[in-house]
Amino acid sequence: MTDKTSDGVGNQGLERACSVLWALRKGGVQGLRLIDVARATDLSKATTHRLLASLVQAGLVEQDEETASFYLGFDLYVLGSGAINRFGIAEIAHESMKRIAQQTDDSAFLTVRAGYDAVCVDRVEGGFPIKVLTLDVGDRRPLGAGANGMALLASLPDEETQLVVANNGERFKNYPGLSASRVYEEIEATRRRGYAINNGGVIQGMSAVAVPILTMAGRPSHASIGIAAVTDRMQPERIATIAQWLQAEATRISERIAKMTEGMSEIATERLIASAAGRRVTG
Repeated sequence: MTDKTSDGVGNQGLERACSVLWALRKGGVQGLRLIDVARATDLSKATTHRLLASLVQAGLVEQDEETASFYLGFDLYVLGSGAINRFGIAEIAHESMKRIAQQTDDSAFLTVRAGYDAVCVDRVEGGFPIKVLTLDVGDRRPLGAGANGMALLASLPDEETQLVVANNGERFKNYPGLSASRVYEEIEATRRRGYAINNGGVIQGMSAVAVPILTMAGRPSHASIGIAAVTDRMQPERIATIAQWLQAEATRISERIAKMTEGMSEIATERLIASAAGRRVTG
């Protein structure tokens, strides 16, 4: 037996409701009036009004009391959060992670910002016999310690970097040669180069290079990608080449994030990436 709706039989009501939601998505932050939604969906004003009323009641659509315009509702943001968590940052970046590990033969690491920390959310091992596995998935380091953490820290605005360094100052003492003043020097050097380098500052004999993953608008997405290897393999020319490969993959990741979050604000995108952190990927 097929369920009936007030606007038709079977899937017709659902299809019409979806067409209304897609129309409102195109309306963006300006919203759409009832007549605009009806025109965009080729539905009658009466049908459009019934559908909008039902969607408002369900929390999927909101109406501005002053302008009477309709907008996508906050509950759709919540649903979207669940969807992007299904394809979280680790999943989004995993193909890039595998590619960079194959190109370099070294271990690739994906990290995200969590407060004053950098958290490893994915690791892919390269083919070189000597493995540099300085981080496991789920491991945390203070932002600024290690190449991935420095790439994240240096991508932030000055006010945020100062706040992070102030809160992590005591923790930096756990890393050889690292201090607040040294971190500030590395921030400036990282910004000039466009990538972060760690030459044995965390584990002697092991070095790393990393880049931030920025949004398509150039803002920090609070994620970074990097590789780690024995220091003998990390000569200046090779580091520069690896940095170019990392930046290319970071751009690919940014483009995929932008495609999946099209129409969402920068802040909402950042929050979704942060909420998707911590899921391990295999394969």
